[in-house]
Amino acid sequence: ALQRHMHAPRAIDLRRLNRVILWTQRNPHGLEYHQLPEPRVLLAIGDSAFQAPTDAEMAEGRDPLVMRGYVWALASHDGSKYNLQVLEYVSSRQHHVCRGVWSAELHNQCDMIEMASIISGFTLETIHGPQSGESLKNALATGNLPMKIEALTDSYSIFSYLAAAHLKLPAERSTYYHLAYLREQLVSRHI
Repeated sequence: ALQRHMHAPRAIDLRRLNRVILWTQRNPHGLEYHQLPEPRVLLAIGDSAFQAPTDAEMAEGRDPLVMRGYVWALASHDGSKYNLQVLEYVSSRQHHVCRGVWSAELHNQCDMIEMASIISGFTLETIHGPQSGESLKNALATGNLPMKIEALTDSYSIFSYLAAAHLKLPAERSTYYHLAYLREQLVSRHI
């Protein structure tokens, strides 16, 4: 509620902010991280949003608004329930040119998997000590990292494309290589 008045704050907004700060100082809270049972995985959860410009905005030369967001967490699950500890999250504008919801979701998943691969590579070095770039690359290519990655998306269209026996050219042909990248990650058992 206080963010709504950030552009033109008033004295009452400052007093309200001070009340919030005083309350948090008097009622301290913290995060507790407990050891997760084995097997642990790196859970990558991603979603994106696409909003096409209106006709008036297109006349002004505005681009579509494309947002991305993902969360990486250590997780363990018993089949139906996940216990997780959030490691990192991202929420920002998409850095790729997206012409629709399909490409926004696909680019988001690829970016999320790439960063999850780096985090998963840290676990290899934690267990076996410093590794060369080539050994990390080989571990990524063969899916031999100690921490497996589970990637979650709410985009059924991406899931169904990847589950198909043969990849077909999507309507947005420039996204074919991104699909092939995700398929390779699945085939190598990296994700």
